[in-house]
Amino acid sequence: MLIITDCTYSMMPYSTHVVLWHLLNNNPHNIVTYTFFNDGDSRPISRKKIGKTGGVYVVENPKKERILNIMRMVRIAGYGNDDEEENDLEAVLKTMQVAKNYDDVILLADANSSVRDMELLKELNRPIRIVLCGFNSQTLNLLSFWQYYEIAQYTGGSIHTVESDIENLAAMTEDSKFVIDGIEVTVKNGKVVLAKN
Repeated sequence: MLIITDCTYSMMPYSTHVVLWHLLNNNPHNIVTYTFFNDGDSRPISRKKIGKTGGVYVVENPKKERILNIMRMVRIAGYGNDDEEENDLEAVLKTMQVAKNYDDVILLADANSSVRDMELLKELNRPIRIVLCGFNSQTLNLLSFWQYYEIAQYTGGSIHTVESDIENLAAMTEDSKFVIDGIEVTVKNGKVVLAKN
């Protein structure tokens, strides 16, 4: 199993939940690789190139007690980043290149941050299970949600929140509808939009 976690400052409000998720899912017999990323360390936006943004830290089977310290170190290394886009796909691809013998790929992502490197999507060849942190039906960011939907749909993966599990996204077609955390959305022109009542 590969677990890739966004450790940017925008994830701070969810850090307790993220750490708890890691501790509950830390099984050295199943987990092959952890990756923590911060979107380029302290690099300015002008130096962030698609696929080479940096700030991606790959760790083989850390002990439970090290996870919090690693996450803190990665977050501190990225101090000063205030751009809203993240290098999610670079982190996933780097992990897949380093790791051996894995089945599941799980991305813990900020539901309210856009994906900087969507053009790398075509390089993904495994289903990505996306856990959206901070997903809130009252403050839904449709652009970010559409990007995570597109990643999961393209790879045959899934999307998960505290309240919902959306599977079989690869089978979604034009006008498909689904409900996530009480919000009905429709696939229109390859994007997700709020369903009309």
